[in-house]
Formats: sequence, C-alpha cells, structure tokens
Amino acid sequence: MKICPICAERYPDTAVHCTEHGDRSLLHLGVDPGDPLVGQVLDGRYLMLERLGEGGMGTVYKAWQQRVNRVVAVKTIRGDRATPAMRERFVREAEVTARLRSPHTITVYDSGELADGTLYLVMEFLDGRVLSEVLGQEGPIDLVRLKQLALQLCESLAEAHALELVHRDVKPANLIVSRRPAGDESLTVLDFGVVKLPDLAANKLTRDGMTVGSLSYMSPEQIDGRAVDATSDIYSVGVTLYQLASGVLPFTGATALAVMYKHLSEAPPHLTVRLGASPAVAALDAVVQRCLKKKPIERFQSVSALREALAQLPVEARSPGTALTRPPPRTRQPPRPRLEDGDPAQLPGVTVDLVHRRVTETRLAAAEDPAASDARRVARQRRIRLAAVAIALVFGLYIVLDGILGG
Repeated sequence: MKICPICAERYPDTAVHCTEHGDRSLLHLGVDPGDPLVGQVLDGRYLMLERLGEGGMGTVYKAWQQRVNRVVAVKTIRGDRATPAMRERFVREAEVTARLRSPHTITVYDSGELADGTLYLVMEFLDGRVLSEVLGQEGPIDLVRLKQLALQLCESLAEAHALELVHRDVKPANLIVSRRPAGDESLTVLDFGVVKLPDLAANKLTRDGMTVGSLSYMSPEQIDGRAVDATSDIYSVGVTLYQLASGVLPFTGATALAVMYKHLSEAPPHLTVRLGASPAVAALDAVVQRCLKKKPIERFQSVSALREALAQLPVEARSPGTALTRPPPRTRQPPRPRLEDGDPAQLPGVTVDLVHRRVTETRLAAAEDPAASDARRVARQRRIRLAAVAIALVFGLYIVLDGILGG
C-alpha cells in the first residue's frame, strides 16, 4: 500500500502519484492492522509510515515530516503506558541528545506531548543496522573495520564527556552503522535515555545506589551502584570492542550473579587466545584489557586517550569466513567457589539475611591463617559485595539482562 505525503490518501502499490497532488510521489505504507498510528498524521506534522520496532521504552516508527519533506524516525510512548520514571527518562533523552552535535551522535529534531499524554521524540532516520544485528548476521568484525568504527564511537563519546555527560549504556545494540552518500560506513550512537548529568539535582531518575544499564556491558562501579564517570563508559567500550572482535562477550555465566562476579573479580580472556597472536590482535588486546581494568584509575582516563591508542593499532583485515584460532588447552585451575542458581547465600563465608536485606561475613569454623594473603582478603570482600549487589537486584534495581548467558 502507498500513501500521499500531503493528504494522507491511500493508494494501491501500483499507483505512482496522488490524484489530487500529482506532482508528489507516493510513499510506501507499512501494513500493521494492530497499530492505529500507522497511516495517521501525528501532531499535525508527522505522517506515520511504518512501525520499525518496539521495546521497553516505546515504539519507533518511520515517518514523513510534512513541512520539510524528509523521512524521520519517531519514538513514542503511549500516555497510558508511561510510568513517571519512563516519562522522565524520555524527556531526558530529548534534552540531552539535542545538546550534542557530533556527526556520530543521533540528531534530535523535535519532541512533544499529545493531548492524550503520548510522548514523542523525532530523530534523524538512519537506514542501517545496529551492531548487535551486524554481529549476529556476519559474525566478528574484521579489525580494519572495527578500528574505524571504534574511532567514530570515541568521537561521539568525547563530546558527551566534555559536557560531563556519561552515557552509561554503551553496547552494540545502541550503535547503528549506515552508509554515507560517499559510500563509506558511519557509526551513530543512540539512546542517551539513561545518561548521567553533571547536575546532581537533575539526576532524580538515578537514585543513590540505583543501577542502570545492561549487565553484560556494565562497569564494576555500575554494578556496585557507585558513582560513575567517563571511565565507566570506557569500560563498556572495552566490552563492546571485545565482543565485536571475537564474537563473544568477555564475561558470561549461567546466571546474572555469575556475570556480576566476573565483572567484579575476574580478568577477561585475552583476545590473542581467541583470535591468534598476530601483532594487530595483540595490540587491540592490550587496549581492550586496559579498558576492562576493575579500578577506574587503571583504565584510559579519557576517550581521547583511548582514541589515540586505537588510532595507532597496526590493523590487518581478516578474510571473510576465516575460522578463529582454536584456544590452546587450558591448564587445570584450583576449583573456584560456584554461584549456583544465582544464590548469594552459597558464597563461602557469607550469610544473607533477606528479611533485613543484610549481607554479613560469617566466622569460619577453623581459625583464619594469620598469614593469609591480601589477595584472599580482597577476594572475600568482593564476594560479600557481590552478594549485596545480588540482593539489591532482587529488590528492584533497574538492570537489563542483555545477552549474558553462555559459555
């Protein structure tokens, strides 16, 4: 089916022009009987052409902006579905993104609220794919392409960080790649809805101790509910680069708790184990490993510094279909404490009081060796902290469990 962009009259697919506005070509109209907005004019300006997708934060449409004759993307949240927190996040996304001017950050044109309470956000329409989709369809990205996309990602984040904005949800699903008119590939950063603002008074959406983001890509300080800064985004960039290069996440597990434990306590496997020890992979691995340091002070301290390191990578393209290097046999390691069924109560030396939401360290039956190493004490503290985070998760913190399961 087709539709006139001026009068919204509908025509069959074989039609070329509107009978009343013959000088205008008709636009293709998506057929979605269950969506009353498709084919309607939103707020007297935006002809809704097709529903592109739906998620927890609303529905996205392809639309035609009638006054300026261009295709746009419109995100909406129905008034009867918008909780106060969702409305605040939606408004925040509009306000924050409108301040950013990088060519690698999504452009916001307009926003508003309809009489029935429906919120809408009008953005540039990008005819491309998010990197999570690219990864699923094509597998790992060759290092030449990855380097260029990573540099563009850093450019977008550098502008946000200069304004003291922390994205807090950098991941492949929030990065879209499209073709420029010249034919080269361009990356655009999406979804600034959970951004951390410099003004603490403006951060009511993120209460003290509240965790936001996608667990697979969270920094340790995000998981802990501590304050975050630009280095938290750098950690998430490291997770993203690791996944795009290798096809797998650096930290996976059978439960959310297991994934949190690894983010807090374990170093990721080296990319050289997964991809081979070429100079290019070794150089990328060094950059990614630094991004993924547990302590923020040990990471790159700015995306500008990260960008400089990425720019120096001696990358080499990997032929399509080349099999990844098989990892060498692993040496047998001493058994680790297992996190069964996400139960923090099974952590050694930890007692969980669900009634009072407390986590305490129990006394061991045998006396502690006075020569116990600092590493053991640190590990025990991390286990206790992880149990506390797990209880917080049970009691309603906002964490997106996004692709965390696996080996």
